[in-house]
Amino acid sequence: MTDLETRLRGVDAVPVPDLRKTIHDRASYQGRAAPPTMRPARVLAAAMALVLAGLAVAALVWAFRGTHHVTPLVPRPNGAVATVERGPDELPGVDNTDIVAIDPSTGSTVHLTSGPEADTEPVWSPDGTRVAFFRTTASPVGADLEEGVLVMNSDGTGLRQIWRCGPPPCLIGELAWSPDDVHLAWVIETHSSNAASIVQVIDTQSGSVTDICDISRCDQALGFLAWSPDGTELAFAKNEFGFIGLLGGPLPGAVWVARADGSDLIRLTEGRRCIASHDPCFYDWRPAWAPDGRTLAFLRDPSTVDGFDQPSLILANPDGTGFREYRLCSGQKYCQPSTPHWSPDGSSIVLGTDVNEVLRFDVAAGDVRTVPIDDTPECEGPTDPFWSPDGKLIAFEGGQRRTDNLCAVPKEGGTPEVVVRDTGQLGLAGYTWLPAGVVSFASASPTAEEAPQAVPLEPLPEGKLVFVTTNGSNNEDEALDVWVLPAGAETRQLTFDDIPDSSPALSPDGGRIAVAHDGAHPNTEIWVMNTDGTDPVRLTDYRTGAVQPAWSPDGSRIAFVTSGGYGEDGGIYVMNADGTDQHVVAEGNAFDPAWTHDGSGITFALNTPEGHEHLRTVDLATGHVTPVLDLPGSQQHPRWSPDGSTLAFTWWTPSGSGIYLADADGTHVRRLAVANYVGGYTGDAISWSPDGTWIAFGGIEPQVGPQVYVVRADGTGLRRVTDFPGFLPGTAIYASTGDPSWGP
Repeated sequence: MTDLETRLRGVDAVPVPDLRKTIHDRASYQGRAAPPTMRPARVLAAAMALVLAGLAVAALVWAFRGTHHVTPLVPRPNGAVATVERGPDELPGVDNTDIVAIDPSTGSTVHLTSGPEADTEPVWSPDGTRVAFFRTTASPVGADLEEGVLVMNSDGTGLRQIWRCGPPPCLIGELAWSPDDVHLAWVIETHSSNAASIVQVIDTQSGSVTDICDISRCDQALGFLAWSPDGTELAFAKNEFGFIGLLGGPLPGAVWVARADGSDLIRLTEGRRCIASHDPCFYDWRPAWAPDGRTLAFLRDPSTVDGFDQPSLILANPDGTGFREYRLCSGQKYCQPSTPHWSPDGSSIVLGTDVNEVLRFDVAAGDVRTVPIDDTPECEGPTDPFWSPDGKLIAFEGGQRRTDNLCAVPKEGGTPEVVVRDTGQLGLAGYTWLPAGVVSFASASPTAEEAPQAVPLEPLPEGKLVFVTTNGSNNEDEALDVWVLPAGAETRQLTFDDIPDSSPALSPDGGRIAVAHDGAHPNTEIWVMNTDGTDPVRLTDYRTGAVQPAWSPDGSRIAFVTSGGYGEDGGIYVMNADGTDQHVVAEGNAFDPAWTHDGSGITFALNTPEGHEHLRTVDLATGHVTPVLDLPGSQQHPRWSPDGSTLAFTWWTPSGSGIYLADADGTHVRRLAVANYVGGYTGDAISWSPDGTWIAFGGIEPQVGPQVYVVRADGTGLRRVTDFPGFLPGTAIYASTGDPSWGP
C-alpha cells in the first residue's frame, strides 16, 4: 500500500454547515404602514400569519424540488468508442477532423462525419443516440471562416445545423445534452456589459432558446453544465479560477441549480473570498448528479491567500441540504481533481488528479482510495478517468510521452488494457465510450492498423542547414546551441557555451552565421561568426536586446528586431553587415523580418490591436507599409522564395494551423501536405533551400518530439533530417530543436 493510499483510507466525513440560501421575495411582509383602525397586535399577527404561510409554501416547494424519483441507470453492455480523427482533406485555415466510432473488439472504424470541414468537440446524449458538435468551414481562399453547432443521430443521419455562430471562435461552448435527447444546454459569451456569459437551453427541434442565468443573477463566468437524470433541472458553476488582484486569494465560486425553463434558480453554495493572510476561503465547481437524481456531487477547493489547501468532494441534496465533505489528496499540496464521474449504479465516483492518480470514492462507506493501476508503458500516466457503460471498468487516457491511448482497468484496480490505440490521428477531443447497439459497423473500414511509423530520417537534399538544439538537455536556457548539418554529412556542433542561442541565419554565400546570442553582454544581441563557429563578433548593443537576424539577398545588410524601451524605438531595424548604420525601418510591435527577393523591402509580422499577427511589407526606399495577405487569424514567419514568386508563412486560426504558401500577389493560398501527417506540425521557423524547391521548418511529432524537417514546395517528399532527443530525460516534456536556416 502506498503512503498516499494509507492517508486516503483514513479519510473521515467532515460535517459542513447547511449553506442553503434564504429564499427571497416569497411571502415576505412589505413593511407598509398599518391603517389607523388596525392595532399593532393585529398588524403583528397578520404579518406572522403571512410569514408562516410563506414558509409553508416554501417548504412544499423545497420538498418537491428535492425529490427526484428517477429509476437508476441500468448498466448497459459496452459498445463503440467515439472520438475525433484527423482527416485527409483540407480547407484553408481549417484542420480537417471527422467524428468517428471505433469497435474496440475489432478496431474497425466508421466515419459518422466526413468532408473537408473541421468537426470538433462532440458531446453525446446520455443514451448515446444523438451527438452535438461544432463544425467550421471556409471559403475556397480561406478569407471567410464559418462556424456553427450541429446535431445528428448516432448513425450519422439527421444532420442539421441548429445554431450559426459566424466567424470563429464561436461564442458558444460547454454543450450538454438533456436526458430527453431534445434539449441542449450551453454557455454563450456576450460582449454586453451586463451579461458576460449566459447559460441557455435550446430546443433542438424548434430552435427556441431559454435563458437560464446571466451575470445579473449568477457569476460572470459560468460552465460545467450538468443535467439532472430526469432532465428537469440544470446544475452549473463558475468555469474559471482566478485571483483578486492585490487582495489575493481566489475568486469565490458557487454551484447553482435551476429548472430547465429558467425558473426556481437557487445558489446551492456560497463561495467564500479570503482577504487576510490565513483567512479560509473556498471555490465550488464541477457538479455531477447521481444516477438516481437524489444527490449532487461537486468539488470544493479551499485555500488561503498564502496557498492552496487540499480539495474536497462534496455530496449534497439538490435542495441545498445534507452537505457532506470528504477530503481528497490528503497531504498533497496543489492537487487538482478532475470532474467527478458517477458509476451507472450510483455506488461509486471516480476522479483523476494532476499527479496521475485515479481516485475511487465509495458512496456508502464514505471512503476515498487510490485505484491501484499496474505500470504499463501503453497506459502510464492515467488522466481523465470515467466509467465504462457496464460499470465494471474504469477507463482513462494514458501512454508514454505524448501518446493518448484509451485504457481500462477493473474498478478494483489491476493491470490495464488498451481499448483504443492512439494512432496520432485519433483522440483529438478525448474519448466517449458508448453503450452497445447505438452505432452500426456495417459500413466500417477494415481493422485499424498499428500506429504509423515516424517520418523517416533521411539525408539533407542539398546545401547545409544551421539550427539550434538543446540536445535533450533539461536546462534549455543554458544549452541551446547552434549546430550545422551539411548535405551528406553528420551534424556538427558550432557553439558550446552555456549561453542560449536562437534564430541562426546563414549568409547568402554560406560563409557566415548571424545569431541572437547573450555572450558576455547583459542582453541578447546579434552576433556574427564563421560557419565553423570561429571569430564571433557582436554587432548590436541595445538595452532591450536584439533578436531574429535576417540577411539581405546580397549579404550586405542584416535586418533584426528590438522590443524598444529606455528611449529606444522598437520594431524592425536594418544595419550593414559590419554593424554600422543601424536604423529603424518599421516601428511598432513588429517581428519575423524577411527580405524580399530583390532586397527592396522587408516583409514582417505585425501584432495588431485586436491581438492578431498579420503580414506587412515595408518599402525601404519610401518607408511605405502595405498589407500582404487578407486572412483571418494570425500569420507569422514569412519567408520569400529565392525568385520572389512564392511566400511561405505559418497561419493560425481558431480552427487550424499549418505552413502555407501564397503567390506573390497574395492569391492561391494553399497548405503544404505536411499539415496532414501524424500529429501535425507547427513551424517555429521556415527557410527555403537555395534553389527554391525545398522548405525546412521546425516541427513536432508526438513520439519523436521537436526536430527539423524538410519538404518539397509541392508538398511531397517530407523527411526528418535531425534525430536529437525530443524529450527531457524521464519526462514527457519536450526538448528544443528548431529555427533552421538553409544555405549553400
